[in-house]
Amino acid sequence: AGAAFVRHSADTGGCGIYLAKSRNATIGSNTIVQSGDELGRITFSGDDGTDINTQGAQIAAHVDGSPGSNDMPGRLSFYTTADGAASVTERMRIRNDGTVDIGTGTHTYPLTVHSTTNTTICIEGASNGTSNIMFGDESDADVGMIQYNHADNDLAFTVNTGEALAIKSDGQLVS
Repeated sequence: AGAAFVRHSADTGGCGIYLAKSRNATIGSNTIVQSGDELGRITFSGDDGTDINTQGAQIAAHVDGSPGSNDMPGRLSFYTTADGAASVTERMRIRNDGTVDIGTGTHTYPLTVHSTTNTTICIEGASNGTSNIMFGDESDADVGMIQYNHADNDLAFTVNTGEALAIKSDGQLVS
């Protein structure tokens, strides 16, 4: 089965699926939702040989703060099911303030990665390209950067657009 939603119009509008929640049980009446209420979800399930009820993944939207008139703070949560498990676990959350949590735990920074084991963040680039971690405003010439050159296997530390320190593929330190 499938569904297609197409909008033909000579403007910037697109089509969409609208999911909504009210705390009032009467259609047409309104009662404000509360922080933590689920606004809607998309669930993905597959046939496990017994039935088609076991979820593989889910995306859910929740109220993430105190809503008011024309004010609806929200968060998106992404869930997956681990191999051997029968239910979904939250893996990533985008909060109403734009912070992103990967894994579970308390968020402190704009991007927080939680793990119960060693944590590795991989920034992968083309075999002949570079991978960069930039500090500062990208439109500002005075940025700091850590750059890995995949072709030469060199690691460079840049300050104010000039290379301050480099570690060559043979371990040689160059400043």
